Amino acid sequence: MATLMIYINELRQYLRDVPHWVSNQSSTGKQDATKLNKHYSFYMPEASHFTEGCLQRWNHMKEEEIIRDGILNNSIPLVQCYLKQSSKSSGNLQHIIDIGFSQVYLALLERDLRNSARMLKSMGFNVTQQLRRICLYSPNVYLRDFLVEELKKSGDLTDIELSMVHFVYQLESLYTCRSYDKAKSIAEETKKHYWENIIRLSRIPTMQAKSVMSSLMKTGDIMPPDDMNAESGNYSHIVLEWVRDWDEETRQRILLDRMFNNTDRSFEGFIEPRTRWKYYLSHNLWNPISKWITADPDSICADMLNDMTLCTPYIKNKVLDEMARKGLFASEELSDFDRLLRRLGNCHQLLRHPHILSNNTTMNVEMFHSQFILYCIQHSLPNVLHYYMDFYGLAVTDDHISRLRSEHKSCYWFEMLLFFRYNSRKLGDPNIMFQASLANCRFLFKVNQPTVTSLLEADRPIAAMATLMFAPCNLNEVIGSAENEDERLWKVDGNLLKQSLQSYPKLQAALFPVQTADGITPQDITMYQLLQGNTQFDISKLFRWQSTNNISTPLTDKATELPHFSQPDLVNQYAHKEVLRYTYYLRKARPSFAFVAFVKNLQDTDPAVLKKRTKQAYYRVYTIALQELTQHSISAACVAFIEMLGQDSSALRIDLQSGNLMLRYKKDELTSDQRFDKSTREQKAQEIESNILSDLLSALKQKGSSAERLLRNLESAITGEIEKAAEESTSFAASQYWSLAVLFCQIHKLPYTTVYLEDCAKNDQWLRFLCFVQNHHYPQNQVIYKLFKLTYSTIVTFSNMWCPHIREHLQHAVENLQYIPDGKGHLSRNEEQAKRSKDLRAQYLKRVGIAKGDIGKKFLVYSTIFAC
Repeated sequence: MATLMIYINELRQYLRDVPHWVSNQSSTGKQDATKLNKHYSFYMPEASHFTEGCLQRWNHMKEEEIIRDGILNNSIPLVQCYLKQSSKSSGNLQHIIDIGFSQVYLALLERDLRNSARMLKSMGFNVTQQLRRICLYSPNVYLRDFLVEELKKSGDLTDIELSMVHFVYQLESLYTCRSYDKAKSIAEETKKHYWENIIRLSRIPTMQAKSVMSSLMKTGDIMPPDDMNAESGNYSHIVLEWVRDWDEETRQRILLDRMFNNTDRSFEGFIEPRTRWKYYLSHNLWNPISKWITADPDSICADMLNDMTLCTPYIKNKVLDEMARKGLFASEELSDFDRLLRRLGNCHQLLRHPHILSNNTTMNVEMFHSQFILYCIQHSLPNVLHYYMDFYGLAVTDDHISRLRSEHKSCYWFEMLLFFRYNSRKLGDPNIMFQASLANCRFLFKVNQPTVTSLLEADRPIAAMATLMFAPCNLNEVIGSAENEDERLWKVDGNLLKQSLQSYPKLQAALFPVQTADGITPQDITMYQLLQGNTQFDISKLFRWQSTNNISTPLTDKATELPHFSQPDLVNQYAHKEVLRYTYYLRKARPSFAFVAFVKNLQDTDPAVLKKRTKQAYYRVYTIALQELTQHSISAACVAFIEMLGQDSSALRIDLQSGNLMLRYKKDELTSDQRFDKSTREQKAQEIESNILSDLLSALKQKGSSAERLLRNLESAITGEIEKAAEESTSFAASQYWSLAVLFCQIHKLPYTTVYLEDCAKNDQWLRFLCFVQNHHYPQNQVIYKLFKLTYSTIVTFSNMWCPHIREHLQHAVENLQYIPDGKGHLSRNEEQAKRSKDLRAQYLKRVGIAKGDIGKKFLVYSTIFAC
């Protein structure tokens, strides 16, 4: 059946005109339906009833409806006959096909795929092919999306077309406006920079400009626009087939132009790096390029660096400088050493460890060193080369020096540089100094291969003798004939040497001494005789312990030894004496030595005086520990010293811990503040440390309001520590932090801190409230006052969360508040004193007429006060 339909569709394409009898009768006028049916039945006798029904319906239809009905009923020839006979149209087949296509299009707009397929099939077209054509060329977005879904289900879209559809969906999600005029009006309102040139050009009032605009720029919508998604000026309205010839880079750059302006950076995952790179360069976007290089420089390949023609020279240099800092270079720079060297100089990467080319395969480090040495030799840069070789540790072995000498024989100063550097590393090897001296002579006198003999022949005896001082033999062995090439450098003829030294008789006499008949060399003048009368000192009274001093005064017992500062007479006469007290050892963090120094001075001391000195030492050491707050070793030594004295060091430990906590908190705040530079931040830190130390010392002396100020700073520091540790403000861990603040209040006799209690009250954690109060022995009056102050604020803020039962329960708990005794089952001395003082207070209240049970009335008084 399918094959038969294919043949029928092909045959229908050959229908070009109506039968001749219809054409003959068309001139006689309009025929009735019976006569037309008769002629049509001649071709299809069995379809007379069908034809009659069609003709009756068509009498009441428009031309488009007639054609649509005829196509759906597979009666295109009958439609031709009817239209020709009724004079509604010429009955041309192409005209019917065109109207049929318009009806197919309208049916597709109504999502009527079944009738559309029937009409296409009846007109003799391949349904799938025509649907694909409509999908690819239709400017109607909704129709295109409908056909895409249907063609996807049937699998009639190729992979290329599916990629086109995917790209168009991405494009329309970024460019949401499909009305050109709307986008233009929005752009004019927002003054988008990419519309300014067009708008400015269109407003030129000259006729020539208007003609240019009308001839070269055809603008407008390709179909009547809708108002959906027209809130932005990002215009896009394309036909799917247009995308076919766009390569992948073009598509990605179109998407990237819009994606880059969004805060969402997820697009970087599916946009090719090369496309992003070209986009950034073409727009001269330095910030994203810089972030890219910093985050992932390895993703930028050499081809991308070589292709940088889209950006300005300034951006190109900045990119190449930044990539050079990461060890990546363009191929053209690696092939040109001068450009590579200039690039390294611009980005300050010539001298660094490890070398910038350590991981480069095109030019390794050894190649660069060789090129740089050659560059310095060609441009006569010995100072630069010396520093470069020292920085990288080049030419430190004999093999390396020999290789460099053979490569650069023509440069005399380079050989001298090599030996001078090598000599500084091997000071104990005279052969290296000998070679350095020869290299120096070669450079100074411009001699190809200098020797000692050639220096003497050139009348340079001083240079020759200086070189002989480092020859690989004694002076007595240099005179003679050379047996090999190495000896030729330092062997010299005796007569030539003696003749060359005639201008220096002293030197000649030393090398060629005049001997007496018995063979003994006469004594020369001594060094002390040469110094006598030529210095400001009396040589006869100096160096008397030396036996060779033949001009000194008669020796004594004291003069037989070289003077040193350990001699008793010199110590007694000139030494600086100082008594090291215990404070000295404490500042050196040595508490045991400090304790010995303190006890040593207390032997056979009256007990009253001993107690007074111990107390003085306690406060003195307390002060030292606070002054050295940031020196933990000294603070620990002071704590240990106080314990050795038999004193309680808890107060000092609490102050030290509190001070360090406050100091750390203040410095953290200062570090997080970006308004100050490094020097200002250091100055502020010193001021903070000085203020905290001053307040601690004032609190120790109980002067002013330093203790209250420290408590406020300590509360802020503890709050910051709790937030830094991510603990809840009412948790048990938070209560452990606040124990330090309570102890600080105890030793400085301050009202107990209530920050933790306030947090518990605000969070309705009354059990933790009471546990903290009882654990730290809060005074009852302070608890009653704070409790009603907190409960009143809770009532005002959370009136629906407060009830009389909780108030009565807290009232009863505070009235019967009892402190927990120590672990031995009895109260400590301080607790006994506190209890005794409470009993005295109770007796006093009883005498003035206030019973113990009246304490509960304080709740009513406080509540009345806060309610007012």
